[in-house]
Amino acid sequence: MTNQNPTSIPANRANQIETYFNLGNQAYYKNKKTEAKQYYRQCLQLKPDWLNALYNIGVVCTELEQWPEATKYLGQVIAIKPDHAHAYNYLGIIARRQNQLIEAVLQFQTAIAIKYQFPDAHFNLGMTLLQMGRLIAGFAESEWRWQTDRFTPLNCPQPQWQGEDISQQSILVHTEQGAGDAIQFIRYMPLLIPRCKQVILCCPDHLVALFKPIAGIAQIYTAGAIPLSEFSTFAPLMSLPHLLRTTLNTIPNQVPYLDIEPDRKEKMAALFSKSNSNPKVGIVWAGSPTHTDDRNRSCTLRDLLPILELANLNFYSLQKGPQETELNQLPDAVQINDLSPHIHDYMDTAAAIDHLDLVIGVDTSVVHLAGALGKSVWVMLSHSPDWRWLLDRSDTPWYPTMRLFRQSQPRHWQDVVEAIVENLTSIIVQ
Repeated sequence: MTNQNPTSIPANRANQIETYFNLGNQAYYKNKKTEAKQYYRQCLQLKPDWLNALYNIGVVCTELEQWPEATKYLGQVIAIKPDHAHAYNYLGIIARRQNQLIEAVLQFQTAIAIKYQFPDAHFNLGMTLLQMGRLIAGFAESEWRWQTDRFTPLNCPQPQWQGEDISQQSILVHTEQGAGDAIQFIRYMPLLIPRCKQVILCCPDHLVALFKPIAGIAQIYTAGAIPLSEFSTFAPLMSLPHLLRTTLNTIPNQVPYLDIEPDRKEKMAALFSKSNSNPKVGIVWAGSPTHTDDRNRSCTLRDLLPILELANLNFYSLQKGPQETELNQLPDAVQINDLSPHIHDYMDTAAAIDHLDLVIGVDTSVVHLAGALGKSVWVMLSHSPDWRWLLDRSDTPWYPTMRLFRQSQPRHWQDVVEAIVENLTSIIVQ
């Protein structure tokens, strides 16, 4: 967004435009994007070719997922200022969100050609290349993430590992982003451990028990409790695929790569002891509501009703968080066993998954955990999914026991649910 005000127009009109522009900016930063759009439109009614208002309304329309309008306004920006790198970056975002990946790459590359020191464009290019399956180039570009406002690098005096020989050194690996990312990329520990003297892991408290059984990790700390004297270099967990030169064909995808504590498994078994012989299916329908793409990747429990109404299946809810209350809004005829009171960390979730025959869920940490445990898992994906799921395929090189069900159009779960019902019905018949 830009905050520059209009010049070279009569004072009264300039004041009026400035007022609308400032109100638009205020609304935008309060996350009132539809209101912001209206103010920017009022600016443009008074000065149709004002670059800053055109750019800001293009950004707002992009974030409102109004792709044709956003493309129109950003195109006008470029017509006025052909070297507007930020406009090309947003055109790349628009193309990527519509699964036009080649077009997105071209737009991000144009932005970078105009302004090489443009971390957001590099990172966006990286995510697009990863979604195309070009992992080496994609992971390299994603290293720019630490120079964007979206990520906070580790505040550490030791140097970051760049792939050099560390056979005589101890390394700290720290998780980043969400729990699903940590669960997906912890698979790289066995590849890193033989390369160094010692590996120390830093992760959130709710993942400590899950990662503790991994052989070869010398110690696990939570943030703020790391003794600096115990390591001489560090690496972000999600930088390991880049440092180890991962391709689609060399993804370490042997499962399971996580173990479950026997006492947790035994404790959770009591919750399944009275179930009949019907297949046991775990469900999770929503991720974190604070995730930037939550409105696209999560659904409601009611969206799953055609699945939940199938006979001869035992359903178990693995959902945690505010969406648990949706269980109380189901018809009385729909029976779901709620496991949430018994789940306090990811080791508990893993122990519950171990007793299930199948997990069905949206793109959230639980499906990563099921995949890491080698459990059959069906993932419901949005029309424009995260980079790791690639495009136009029902399998994934990251998890051999996972199956992907994709939306045919944005925020339309009906076709996904119908496909899952059809596949579940065939399992029941067998």
